[in-house]
Amino acid sequence: MCGRYADYLSFTAPNGDPESEHFAPGRLTSDVVRDQNHPEEESGGMRRSYALEVTGPTLPVLRLADGKSLVTCSFVRTDHWQGTSWKVRFGKDDPRNALLGGGSAYWRKATIRHSLTVTFEVPPQGKADVVGCNCRKPALLSAEGTAA
Repeated sequence: MCGRYADYLSFTAPNGDPESEHFAPGRLTSDVVRDQNHPEEESGGMRRSYALEVTGPTLPVLRLADGKSLVTCSFVRTDHWQGTSWKVRFGKDDPRNALLGGGSAYWRKATIRHSLTVTFEVPPQGKADVVGCNCRKPALLSAEGTAA
């Protein structure tokens, strides 16, 4: 389950496919892909790619009375943003900006790493549903970049 989710949310925009044979559509699956999947021309010349990597120890699987299972996985998500004609600028109070050196600098390239924890409800047959995830506001781990 963990590896499938990592594969599903690893893509270069706009090539992420919101549809999945393994996961039910919803706010923490297909909507996340759609939100990150803007083509370069819609992003002002910013190329963006996302890569999920399964991390940490294997966590216990909880079997539910209805036959479903709860599976929790830990990931590191790495976002790569590269400007062609546009530059990245994070807000003054944005923690990514502080990790990149602060101020109101513009960045031609940035690599941001986040920690994600995802809980899936997995039926005996059919698509898994993501029932918990910090996908929308993942914990920031690190940031590095090339100033413009």
